[in-house]
Amino acid sequence: MDDLVKRIKEKRKAIVITITKREAEKMADYLNENDIKTEYMHSETNTEERVEIIKNLRSGKIDCVVGINLLREGLDLPEVPLVAILHADKKGFLRTDTSLIQIMGRVSRNVEGEVILYAEKTTDPMKKAMREVERRRRIQEEFNKKHGITPETIKKKVYSGLAEKKISKKEEKILKLKEELKNAFEELDFVKAVEIREKIIDLERK
Repeated sequence: MDDLVKRIKEKRKAIVITITKREAEKMADYLNENDIKTEYMHSETNTEERVEIIKNLRSGKIDCVVGINLLREGLDLPEVPLVAILHADKKGFLRTDTSLIQIMGRVSRNVEGEVILYAEKTTDPMKKAMREVERRRRIQEEFNKKHGITPETIKKKVYSGLAEKKISKKEEKILKLKEELKNAFEELDFVKAVEIREKIIDLERK
């Protein structure tokens, strides 16, 4: 795991995905012992604790969060440039090609996003996931070049707790459109993405 420690220190923020709660706790202890401020999350972590942990990761108070199903649970962490998937070759629904693609797609929201698959062998789901991600990357790069788009990391506000800060109706519309834009890119619906992008530009000019 020396390589993982080195990568996290280079990237500064990371998500590490394990396969058991016990392993998540042990990995968090190991990373903390190596001067990487780490917390773990699993099914026994309550909502308030989860919100606090994610806020601390996004704001930089901690460097890493270890868990089992973090990115597939809907967490949106554009500030995190590194995701490490341990035991990527193990059989199970969290290591299928669909699951791996979903996890990799979330990392693409950071321009420096990188996914590392730690495994003893390269399985068919891993191969399929890597091929699909590479295919999507080529399509995205061609689209960006054609429309003069420079990729940027998605920026989201870090809230202080469970209560969200009040925002104007205009800001609310823009945030909603940006979420739709993000989903359109992930689904490779570039026609819809262009339409949404134009709406965002129009709103920001008003």
